[in-house]
Amino acid sequence: MNNFFIFILFFIKRKDEEQKKLLLIKLEGLGDFIIFIPSLIKYKEIFPNHKITLLVDNKINYQIALRYKNKVIDDIILFDAKKFSKNIFYRFTLSKRLYKLNFDITINPIYYRRKISDFIVRATKSKERISFAGYEVEKLGKFPVLKPYTALIYVPIKVSNEFYRHKFLIEQLAHKTFSDYATTFPLKGSDIINAKKILSEYKIIENTFVVIFPGAGRDVSKWPTDRFAKITEYLTQNKIKVIICGSEMEKKIAKQIIELVDPKKRMLIVDLTAKTDVFTTAGIIKLAKFYIGNDSGPTHLSEAIGATSICPLGLGHFMEFFPSQNTAKNIIVSAKNMNCLNDWYACANDLAHGSPAPCVSNITAESVIAEIKKLIKI
Repeated sequence: MNNFFIFILFFIKRKDEEQKKLLLIKLEGLGDFIIFIPSLIKYKEIFPNHKITLLVDNKINYQIALRYKNKVIDDIILFDAKKFSKNIFYRFTLSKRLYKLNFDITINPIYYRRKISDFIVRATKSKERISFAGYEVEKLGKFPVLKPYTALIYVPIKVSNEFYRHKFLIEQLAHKTFSDYATTFPLKGSDIINAKKILSEYKIIENTFVVIFPGAGRDVSKWPTDRFAKITEYLTQNKIKVIICGSEMEKKIAKQIIELVDPKKRMLIVDLTAKTDVFTTAGIIKLAKFYIGNDSGPTHLSEAIGATSICPLGLGHFMEFFPSQNTAKNIIVSAKNMNCLNDWYACANDLAHGSPAPCVSNITAESVIAEIKKLIKI
């Protein structure tokens, strides 16, 4: 069916425009998008004469991208990946739209490429179609497949962190190095003001509280709820307020954490799950003493705004995504004496639904509390 769609596109007329066009495809979660932001900014610098369109399938990423519109990117397309996979009419309509836009260059800057984004690249029929060679070639040694691309960028094995992979790709395209390439996030003064208003409502003074985010995109990398409860208990015992942040999905976890804490200390806990957007959350983290969270989007957000963070990090793809730069400020706590380093969480297939990997569940609350003590100087 997909090949038939591509065939039909040949019979659709496209407009010839004087201004060149570039399409960037970024079909990933919040954390991956935040890692990508420094590259996003550089694309305008190295393609100054191109109209740049960004294609995303995540609403939060779309909201973040809007803050770069007209400065870094010219247009943003939000599409529904699930609908694209299941609805033939929707798939053809979007493919037709992208084809008619007549992009000169399409770049799919995703190291772990997906079939859906490869198909979209095919549908654009751009003259230049570029992506990473990817892990199948660089890690597994599989025979490289160029289609549907005109060029694949090979990343040296030693460049194993996602942040530096993006830096490598953009420098290959620019034919120069960037000394100013650094994590960033479009935090505004209004976000800080909104965060301060919320803190004021709960009578919380900035730099006197800790933010925790107990959720994660994958259960395999989610530190057990009872461990978050133990560190929350420890913080409240030391008269430090704790703010729990997250989406609607974390509300149940937040409730469980609070119920596990001594009732006498619960007044020091504020549950803000599903009550703040990504920008206000960033503002709250910025005003906190530090942040504690899983290998997840908000942890990358914390790093991007320059906050101090503690992350109970599994060994499945150890340090491949977090931290990106400052390992002193972005503290990782991992399990010891395990032989599963960088096994891509191979154990996940044998786990009960909703269970974390052993290398995550074996991280003790005491090991995280040891890092907390250093930060609060106890």
